[in-house]
Amino acid sequence: MEQLPSGKNQASLHESVDSPSSSFVQSKEKFEPDEHEGRSMRYPKTSLSIVICIGLLIILQICGSWFESAAEIDSNFCRKVTMFPSYARVKAFNQNHSRFASKYSLYLYREQGKDKIPEEGSDETLSLDGVPALFIPGNAGSYRQVRSIASESTLLYDRFYKNGAQDYRYQLDVNPNSSKIDFFTADFNEDLTAFHGRTLLDQAEFLNEAVKFILSLYSEQKNPPTSVIIVAHSMGGIVARVMMSLPNYVAESINTILTLATPHAAAPATFDGNLNRIYKDTDEFWRIGLMHDNALGSELYELAHSRLQNVSLVSVTGGLLDTTLPADYTTLKGLIPRTHGFNVFSTGIPGVWTPIDHLAIVWCDQLRKVIAKVLLETIDSSSPQKTYNLEKRMSIFETYLLDGLSKDFNSLQLNQASVVNSQVNELPMRVKVNTDLDNVDARDSRIRLYGSPKPVINLFEIPKNGSIFTVLSSSPFSQSQIESSKNPSVLLCNPLSATKKYSATQETSVLDYTNPLEPSNSVEMECIDVSKSSHSIPRSLKNTRTTASSSIDGQYPPFHLIQYHTDTLSNYQFVLVRVPEKLEDEFVVAEMQQDQAQTIPLGQRSLYELITRGYYLTLPKNRPFNLNLLVPSAHSSLLAYKLDIRYKSSEHELFTPLLKFHINEETKWLVNLKENDQISLVFHSGMIPYVPFERDNRTYLSLQLFSDSIAIEEVMDIYLSISWFQSLKLLVLRYRLLIISFPVAIVLIVFLLQSNVHYKEGYFPAFGEGLTMLVHYSTLLPLLFSVSVLSICCSNGFFQSLIAFLEPLNEYNVKQMNLVSGSDSMHINPYLLGLEESILWWLAPCFTVISIALISLVYFFIHTLLMSVTLIGRSSMLRKSTFFQRRRIGGLFLSQKKRTIGFVALLCLVPVYVPYQFAFIICTVVQAILSVRIALRKETNDSSESLTSPSSPSETPVQDSSPDSIKANVQNYNVSLLMLMLWILPINVPILVVWIHNFSVNWPTPFSSHHNFLAVLPIMLLVQSNVQGKMLPRMEYIWIFNCFGVYFVFYSLVFGSRSLYSLHHYFNLLCVWLLAQTCL
Repeated sequence: MEQLPSGKNQASLHESVDSPSSSFVQSKEKFEPDEHEGRSMRYPKTSLSIVICIGLLIILQICGSWFESAAEIDSNFCRKVTMFPSYARVKAFNQNHSRFASKYSLYLYREQGKDKIPEEGSDETLSLDGVPALFIPGNAGSYRQVRSIASESTLLYDRFYKNGAQDYRYQLDVNPNSSKIDFFTADFNEDLTAFHGRTLLDQAEFLNEAVKFILSLYSEQKNPPTSVIIVAHSMGGIVARVMMSLPNYVAESINTILTLATPHAAAPATFDGNLNRIYKDTDEFWRIGLMHDNALGSELYELAHSRLQNVSLVSVTGGLLDTTLPADYTTLKGLIPRTHGFNVFSTGIPGVWTPIDHLAIVWCDQLRKVIAKVLLETIDSSSPQKTYNLEKRMSIFETYLLDGLSKDFNSLQLNQASVVNSQVNELPMRVKVNTDLDNVDARDSRIRLYGSPKPVINLFEIPKNGSIFTVLSSSPFSQSQIESSKNPSVLLCNPLSATKKYSATQETSVLDYTNPLEPSNSVEMECIDVSKSSHSIPRSLKNTRTTASSSIDGQYPPFHLIQYHTDTLSNYQFVLVRVPEKLEDEFVVAEMQQDQAQTIPLGQRSLYELITRGYYLTLPKNRPFNLNLLVPSAHSSLLAYKLDIRYKSSEHELFTPLLKFHINEETKWLVNLKENDQISLVFHSGMIPYVPFERDNRTYLSLQLFSDSIAIEEVMDIYLSISWFQSLKLLVLRYRLLIISFPVAIVLIVFLLQSNVHYKEGYFPAFGEGLTMLVHYSTLLPLLFSVSVLSICCSNGFFQSLIAFLEPLNEYNVKQMNLVSGSDSMHINPYLLGLEESILWWLAPCFTVISIALISLVYFFIHTLLMSVTLIGRSSMLRKSTFFQRRRIGGLFLSQKKRTIGFVALLCLVPVYVPYQFAFIICTVVQAILSVRIALRKETNDSSESLTSPSSPSETPVQDSSPDSIKANVQNYNVSLLMLMLWILPINVPILVVWIHNFSVNWPTPFSSHHNFLAVLPIMLLVQSNVQGKMLPRMEYIWIFNCFGVYFVFYSLVFGSRSLYSLHHYFNLLCVWLLAQTCL
């Protein structure tokens, strides 16, 4: 055995940072006594300890916010469901129809007790007589997930549509042209489409053939269907969109797509470059196909337009409770025009009013009932497509999925416009009332009625200036036969003289609301009933606990609201509100108020002021019962907001305060506000990182407040501020991929520092010492400053246009987004943190500190492992062991000949069978074993073996001839390289998981992608070189290495989270340089 030098040299070896007996953060020392003290003082361990503590503290706070229970407004109120499912496999759809039929299957859903179930082995599916629909499961999804929606559609059809009964839940006549729905569902063996682009393409190709086969099952019908309705969950929605861009798509076979929690705007994981390219190509196909004309001169336009011109696409998301996929990604902004689809949150769907998590969205009882209703309403069994035309389908979707109210009273939506602006010469009703029309007051008119013993008629004059008419009722408005209805009704009227020339030819019965006991001038008017334009909103009484209480089939009925801006009522002079007798416990509240009285700004547009001080507002006593509070500063979806509402309640309140939150596509409701209530508010619209949004002055939060201000007669105080603790949870949802890209950048910086020290001094510092060099104020402060400046620059539009030239894929074409959406304000920021608010620049340095802490924890684990191994090597019993002396740790490696055979075999398998990610993981394992081997050999001071493998001569070209210095350099270099490989490892693991999954389902064909052996060859050669004991020499042209390293760091920070797959390829290029320096 080789003898250690005596004195300080011996102490230096055992106290070096990568000697297992040394401290985790202690600096590596050279063996010369005169340099020992200088290096220790230059890089003290205190700074690293402080940074680690700060980073861990932030991580603990984030974890605490993540596990904190959700606020009431974001709690899950889904009711559980029951069904009696059965699934008949369509065996006739085999490999003769699709080459993927050996891996995937097609099933037909049948509800037991309602549908005829084919016997095992029979072909009774050929007798289908409904409308075909296809359910597409998502990432790792099951074909059985169709059961909830399919069951409800079957039961709903049998209950209401089969016999033409009225659906009491909507008080509307059902669609007379509807038909039962035959739900088919695809079994993908729980394939992982979120990680692998080729798998997504395989599924889309399979489903196009499945759609063709499904339509053939109906070919014997008199009027066979030519299209299939698509319902898709998660990544299944992307598969549905990809289907229409493939060559085997059957023309006009899809015209209705309903997706649930589908990430349309961005890929949820960016481990596979193919997946990003599929997203890019599919989005481009849809945008070009849905443009009004071929403004860009694209060759795709004719094909895409012919396939997509009649397609409707609706995206439903569950909101904050979806922790699997950020709800931001489900937006359709910049992808399709509003005439072809929209995005809606479950919290805003009438009758649902609850957030839903990623898996529950396919079975939530309230939502499945709405979806089943929508699907049955869109069916037109008389048409070849079996659905209504695009315009009517969109009208149905809007009626049942949107609340009909927007944040801006100047643009109140109505199916209203078609009702109130209908032809005045066709007013169908004539009403006679005891009223002097000349004395009707149009200024701030208001009624508040409850427990009325007799019918009440109220007239509101429609003013010429901008005003808003609102009526709120606890009971439904009458939908027909209002003369005998026991429900309130709302009519838009004109005096008879104003429409006399039109009404002379009409034979219309007169509704006489005059009272003969009250002498007054009787006036006859012609009116139109607009009660059908009412919208249901959550019930808010003292006994109402949540929005679920008044949702579909809930414990209580909902409230009903009618709201008009007078600009849309220019053809009318009066609004008539009729309240029937015996109202009992119900109420009606109505008012006509000017815009200025109802629309109140809460603060300015300054986000800085909101963050630092908050905004405060006092509402007066005599306020309208319906107020719209605009919050221009609340536009960032990265922040959680806290709303304090303070008022004094009254026992005479007809209803408790009700609050609606709205921004862009997202709506939330909060019922039964209490005194001194504190509300935590989080939204996923507004300005969103990494996904398209509209950047204009209308993108901000609005609060619509309903309160019985007549009964309360007290002021109401409102204070808006930032909830920082809740905001931390949002960072996890939006920036989960940064846990890879930022640490890669930090490890690269450490490796650059180590390499430059090695170039100058011939000594390669340990990774722990590299961390201490990084956190020294002379390095850390410039780093944090640079990251902060980079964050501010990436929020600037001009800088974004500059760095767009460096983007490898250039996925986002803003010009296409503007053309398809008919807007010039579409924007997207995919760089760094995707921030639009420069005041949030401090998030970037926070993530930097967190990354340093995480890297330190990983290194601590590796250091502990090495310490354990070297403690074993120190054991005197082990040193005397004959087996240990014979085998040593070198036995962990095969001989040079066997290693070469294994290397060649692995290299040959990559192009034909295994993905290159498998080879990378093997290299990482070998590098880890090599680091352990070097640490143990260093501790045992084995002079009988060189630094090369047992069968190879030493080839270590190091500058210092000291054996201990050689071992320290080799160990430090290999551990640092291992650290970098460990952070690249998570990028490669998902593809390997997909590959293993294919084995588990006995998929016989070779893996269909990732066989480029050049993507891993330099890494394999470098690891092989390390195993042979070669050490990186002092680099020639180190400035080239530094330039490449800085660009690698810049790329990891700016593009890394949206292009993680490319970090592997940049690491591969880094290995080319290291290999060239080592071997040439």
